[in-house]
Amino acid sequence: MAKNQNRKIRTTLLENRSSIVNALLILVDILTLSLAVLFSALIRLLLVPIMGGAINWPLIIQGLGFYILFAILLAWINGLYPGFGLAAVHEMQKVLYVVSLASVFLGVFLFLQQLGMAYSRFVFVLTWFLSALLMMLGRFGLRNRLSRYAWWGIP
Repeated sequence: MAKNQNRKIRTTLLENRSSIVNALLILVDILTLSLAVLFSALIRLLLVPIMGGAINWPLIIQGLGFYILFAILLAWINGLYPGFGLAAVHEMQKVLYVVSLASVFLGVFLFLQQLGMAYSRFVFVLTWFLSALLMMLGRFGLRNRLSRYAWWGIP
């Protein structure tokens, strides 16, 4: 009886592999994009004594929400979820494209809200760079760790 139940659970996992992989990739992307924005803001905060100015935390948090929304939507449209069959170079190109386009959308959003001058240009540019780097590394790490399991990969 226990064997049948284990086989049933495994079959269910294999049938739902795409949803599981999508959820994990989206979770990793949200985490890496959030870390990129927060690291950028913290680095800028550390540079306030040298560069002057201030960090507008409410605006950065508001921008973070829209940035993540834009990036996840663009990643979905560009086939990064689940991304089976993509060569590493193609995935890196798509990640860079998605992060760049999401940054452009965030810039347009801030401009239309007349908040462009309140948002740190340093944070904006560093967020773009760190987002691309961390998103690629996060996806690589996730794929490296979970590719050993039968439910990961092409059916």
